[in-house]
Amino acid sequence: MHLRLHRLFFSVTSSLAVVSTLCAGMTASADPLTGVYRGEVYSQPNAVNAYSTWLGFDVKMGQGHQAKDSWGNIENPGWQLGAWRTWVKAKPGRRFNYSVAMFPSGQGTLAACASGAYDQHFKNLATNLVAYELQGTIIRLGWEFSGNWMPWYSGNGQQANFAACFRRIVTAMGTQQPNAGFEFDWNPNYDISAADLSATYPGDA
Repeated sequence: MHLRLHRLFFSVTSSLAVVSTLCAGMTASADPLTGVYRGEVYSQPNAVNAYSTWLGFDVKMGQGHQAKDSWGNIENPGWQLGAWRTWVKAKPGRRFNYSVAMFPSGQGTLAACASGAYDQHFKNLATNLVAYELQGTIIRLGWEFSGNWMPWYSGNGQQANFAACFRRIVTAMGTQQPNAGFEFDWNPNYDISAADLSATYPGDA
């Protein structure tokens, strides 16, 4: 497997935060693009500002998570995106790292996703992200997919369906908003096997 990774994503998890650093073409003197998840899950990006104050360094990336309870909260979470738009627009260089559900808990399958059954939902999400001026968002799609606590768990023979589902969503969002500059984060849990890494990888494209 050959991965052309343009950014390297490290996560350190504690009960309070997941702190992430994205390094893109860094030099010795360049500041890292630093981000944080403060446990607020949904729509309290001001917690990121509090972390910046504590750190003494302006954090440029905030991470949020979608709810997994309904299609409405996946494709049109305006109550959440409005708060993140305010945060992103408050200072130059800020970006949103968004954990996006592949389908609601108990209301979908990887096979159905892979067949294209959910394409319209993700086209709608792409349109809504742009409507809230969140172009350039990093989509953490189907996050921690190798964990059996996730609805889109890639184990039990679902590796190929996961990879195909990932491709369908990327294609749907990119087709709907080709100039939005979305980037997609393929995010297994840390304990995934080498074989599952290969089987679930959706391809460089």
